[in-house]
Amino acid sequence: MLTHASPMSHAPHLTKLEKSIERYLERHAQHCLLRALAVALLAASLSSALCYSVTGSSTAAISLFGLIGLIALNLAFMYTVPSIKSRKDSSRFLLGGAADPSVIDDVKPGVVQLKNASGESQELNRVERRAWQEMVVPYLCRLHTDTLAQQKASRTRILTASEMRYYKEERARIEREQEQMRQEVSALQAKRSSIEDLQASLLEEERALEAAKEDMQVRADSLVDAENMVITRLSEIEVAEAEMEQLRENLQHQQQGSRQSSNADQLDAHEATLKAKEAELDALRQSLIDDKQVVEQQKTELNQLKGDLIQAADQGSMGDSNVSTLQLRERELEEKMRQLESARVELDERTQYVNEVENSLIDKLNSLSEREAFVEQGEANVGLRES
Repeated sequence: MLTHASPMSHAPHLTKLEKSIERYLERHAQHCLLRALAVALLAASLSSALCYSVTGSSTAAISLFGLIGLIALNLAFMYTVPSIKSRKDSSRFLLGGAADPSVIDDVKPGVVQLKNASGESQELNRVERRAWQEMVVPYLCRLHTDTLAQQKASRTRILTASEMRYYKEERARIEREQEQMRQEVSALQAKRSSIEDLQASLLEEERALEAAKEDMQVRADSLVDAENMVITRLSEIEVAEAEMEQLRENLQHQQQGSRQSSNADQLDAHEATLKAKEAELDALRQSLIDDKQVVEQQKTELNQLKGDLIQAADQGSMGDSNVSTLQLRERELEEKMRQLESARVELDERTQYVNEVENSLIDKLNSLSEREAFVEQGEANVGLRES
């Protein structure tokens, strides 16, 4: 709690300062009077000496000495010696700046300006500025030192038992709340770590699922190509069988006609063609068997890949349920992130509350100190306590 020094405690010092300033101004006026006398005496002496050297009359020289001395003394006294009124005005002006430092308008090397009674800024003359530096400035320094000492004494006041107990209870409560907040922060950090791990695992599962889908699509395309190839081979076999059947019919007709025309060479040619077609048909049938084996093998691999994919994503679920499970986990992750953000906001609010409680505690202690200082001052004013 900050307090200002009591004006009553500095009243004796201000009275001493007033007397010192008055003595200083009186000494300055005396010095000015001595200088005026010296100037008048010098002017009268020079004038009388000049008159005597010109006229040679001592009477004229003495008369001129008296006249010039009187005139020079009056002029020097009028322009160099400050009047009593001006000395009092200067003293009051300097004392006003010492008693109320708020009237100090500007202070810099060679210039000191104070506000007068009308609020206008007025610069100190050379004599006033010297008195300010030699007497007022030390007084202000002492006033500031006493104020700081009183402030330090007020701040280092020993708390009463009730204040100390209240302060300890509030401090313990604040420490408990801080410990609770630290535990909540640790729990939030653990939740955040688990959420980050879950998010990483979900991303890894999603990448594995996409890779498996791409592999399955490649296998499915390969199976379709193999099935198309089998269909093509079946069509070729059907065409070859039809051609063989046609050749057999032609061969039978030719055998019947050969009995009549006995064209043995043409019959042999047809038999050779029939045998070639039979050999080609056998080759196509063998190729069809091989292609069917390839198709069956690819079907087996594709089914195995589908089973592995389903088992890796979720036991007993289909491909669509894998996507649903991934979306469900993503929604759970978003919900946990919202909970984490809500917990962070709550933690910030609790931190702000703790700061407000600490500030309130400090304000209450300052208020107690102010009331105690007010009571002590009141007791001192009525004479119950020594000031």
